[in-house]
This record gives sequence, structure tokens and C-alpha cells, in this order.
Amino acid sequence: MMTPMERGDWNRRYAAPEFIWAVEANHVLVAEVVDLLPGRALDRAAGEGRNTVWWAEQGWTVRAVVPGGTFLVVGQVPANPEHGCGDPQDPGVLYTAEQVVAASGGETLVEKAGHVEQPVETEGGVKVAIKCLVRGRRP
Repeated sequence: MMTPMERGDWNRRYAAPEFIWAVEANHVLVAEVVDLLPGRALDRAAGEGRNTVWWAEQGWTVRAVVPGGTFLVVGQVPANPEHGCGDPQDPGVLYTAEQVVAASGGETLVEKAGHVEQPVETEGGVKVAIKCLVRGRRP
């Protein structure tokens, strides 16, 4: 019988600079999700984050959580409809990195928080989507 992976075991497993899994998203995930409209996703046991990154590149708002305590939040920012591209267009459902950090209530050690630009292929050429990116872990 398998025993559950403890936090320290998970952290040691994914501490190496080399990828354990492929860099590309899991092909089963891609096949199931590729035709869906972007929405929100939770990537539990996200490992190295390859599926989380793929979801975000497709326009999803996604949270990655791993048993080791690391998390990653990627999503559109309120300025995106005016200064970037991508869905959703309602600023009321978008958030900044600062808002995500504040929502953590000081219970996490934030390692990176800010906005990143993602090139997006559109019918009118390449445009830029402005994303919120927050990465942290439980202390």
C-alpha cells in the first residue's frame, strides 16, 4: 500500500533544477480542455507547474497548489481589457498581484508578485495579454 507523500518529500522531489516530467502539458489534459472556453481552474498537486502554465497560456485563470506548500496564481489583471488583450473583459472579475497577496492574509511567504506580459496570437496579429502572477509558499 502506498503512503501519502509528506510536505518535505514533495519539496525534495521538486527541488532539483531539472524537470522530472515533460515540459509540455499533459496530453490528456490538453485533449480534454483545448476546446473549452477559458474559465477558472485549480491544478492540485501541480508538481513543476507545466499544466498550470499551459492553462494560463490558453487564457484560463488558474491556481496551482502542491502538497509541499508552494502555490502559483496566474490570471488576467483589471487593466487587461483596456491595455492588453484576452478574456474575460469584465474588470470586476479580474485582480492585481497586490490583491492576491492581500487576500493571502499574511499566511504565506510570497516569493514573486507582479504582472507579466504574454504574447497572444490574434486574427489581427500578435497582441499582449497582461497577466497577474503570484508565487509563494507556506512558511
